[in-house]
Amino acid sequence: LLGAIAQGFAGFATNPLDVLKTQVQVGLASGIGNAIQTVWCADQLAGFMRGALMRTVWIMPQGCVYYPTYELVQRLLLTKDDQPL
Repeated sequence: LLGAIAQGFAGFATNPLDVLKTQVQVGLASGIGNAIQTVWCADQLAGFMRGALMRTVWIMPQGCVYYPTYELVQRLLLTKDDQPL
């Protein structure tokens, strides 16, 4: 559960960067500076958070799998004298 919350927060917090990346990738902007200008002129601050809810919902389940798997593998690989990574 904590992994999902952490992953969801990370997805929500980095959404503005994802919006800018997507603008450049689909050819709606020629660079990051142009993408900022395009999004701001179209929707102001709300434009940078477009799709944040869906991105958060999409990313949260990954945290439910990733973090427990990491902890399990770490426990399996460590001996009693090893320090955690």
